[in-house]
Amino acid sequence: MPQPESADPFSTFLNTADRARAGRSDGSSAQSPSAQSPDAVTGKGLRLLRLLAERGPMRLEDVRRVLGLSTLDIAQELVRLTERELVALRTDGADDIVELTERGAGFTEAT
Repeated sequence: MPQPESADPFSTFLNTADRARAGRSDGSSAQSPSAQSPDAVTGKGLRLLRLLAERGPMRLEDVRRVLGLSTLDIAQELVRLTERELVALRTDGADDIVELTERGAGFTEAT
């Protein structure tokens, strides 16, 4: 039975990211993070990584507000960064939290 769609764009993103980690909806598997170049991180993604390095784990809404990006921009960057294992997402009560992974911290220090 299909689950009702969420009006919350971050919940929608998290569900999409979960599907991406499990495999693409078309049946193909996601490209492994090691096969992707770290140079593929966009300017917006780098700003997000540096913000998390500076402030630590943050609510997604706070990241959006501080960076002045749209929900869609944040969602797109988070898909890219989670696929590269540079950030991790978790739920804390009603809040969606994004944080650097160990790999993300190393990438941020190297740039």
